Amino acid sequence: MPADPERLASIFGKECVGTFDAAPTIPLAFGHLPVVFPDSLPAAAEVVRFAAREGLRILPAGAGEHLGRATAGGPVDLALSTRRLSGIVEYEPEDMVMIVQAGATLHEVDSLAQAHAQRLGPDPWPGRAATVGGAVAGGRDGLSRSSRWRDVVLGARVVHADGSLSKTGGKVVKNVAGYDLSKLYVGSRGTLAVLGEINVKLVARPGESAFVVAVVERSRARDTLLLVHRSALAPAALLLVAGDVLPDTPLGPERVALCARFEGNAATVRWQVEAMLRTTPGEEWVGERGRVAYEALRRGLEPRAETVLARIASLPVEVPAALDCLLEGPAAAWREGASFIGQFGVGRSHAQLPGLGARDLRLLQARLAALGARLEVERAAERASLSPSPGTEPVLADLLTRTKNAFDPEGRFLPLGLGGGAP
Repeated sequence: MPADPERLASIFGKECVGTFDAAPTIPLAFGHLPVVFPDSLPAAAEVVRFAAREGLRILPAGAGEHLGRATAGGPVDLALSTRRLSGIVEYEPEDMVMIVQAGATLHEVDSLAQAHAQRLGPDPWPGRAATVGGAVAGGRDGLSRSSRWRDVVLGARVVHADGSLSKTGGKVVKNVAGYDLSKLYVGSRGTLAVLGEINVKLVARPGESAFVVAVVERSRARDTLLLVHRSALAPAALLLVAGDVLPDTPLGPERVALCARFEGNAATVRWQVEAMLRTTPGEEWVGERGRVAYEALRRGLEPRAETVLARIASLPVEVPAALDCLLEGPAAAWREGASFIGQFGVGRSHAQLPGLGARDLRLLQARLAALGARLEVERAAERASLSPSPGTEPVLADLLTRTKNAFDPEGRFLPLGLGGGAP
């Protein structure tokens, strides 16, 4: 059962105990959970040691905006939020490396890096106060084709299940020798440790960007995307979009949008836009229209109330076939209000599927498996259960289980939930 808030306040201080702010994406199970907000890494370690003594299960979290991605598998007794661990420990613009506390927000990091014409490589939607630690632990890479958290996380300091602290990695890639454990924490979703500090590699901020949208018949989508993919164009994001995602652009089952974002210097961006317009029947969405549309797509990867958020891993060019699996056949998973954002050339697709139950998920899994693709449930609707979601392959499940047992033998953190989410 949840820990007693009054007792937590007497131990850690009233200013360090509270609850998460109400938000549509916070599952009901976490809405009134007592939350401890330590203001230092040693204080966070003390919270974990307290939980270990009391036999309590901990939910590691940041600002609480993306708890819908938390792995299911059983109740938790208290949350440990890194929201007050929000400082920038070190920033070396010349080396393009920043060391941040896990509670630093994506907005804060972007604002500081922007002054030096730099930014984070991954581009997850920042929400109101989404944190770097939450984005790393959740594996929220955004829409970028070229940069993922696993590519830019150089090191980390973490709190382990027994309350001990450890540091892995360094400030440059060449300092990482042997097993790069920092990569293990990327996408771990609160199952292995509490992230305290993270070393990240930044990238140059592009001077210009442009957004091109082409609405085509679904039957033409794959061939059109292949033309772009095989050309000299290098879009920062190349997307197949269906459903109600793009502002003022209704898309039916048979009409989809192909979206490309280009970044770089002005001359390069302009050349790529013109080449894209010669290749596809699209148009450039300039200024505020393009910016708002791209933000809507970034936000479309986040959990929504009353939907199943599913991630589909496929061969890079089979994203259109993954969409076909949702739309076609007697077991079609597409319902009113559904949406699909597929990253062509990457092989990651994100689908919001309202009204989908356990049987529907299994039928969809079978259809995708025949394609050589895999479905992972990132968040189920409040009225649904994650437990019926498709299972993990036995060999991978065994590896993940042994890793979990090595890092958290007492089950102090979230369980793996191998049906849908795993590190």
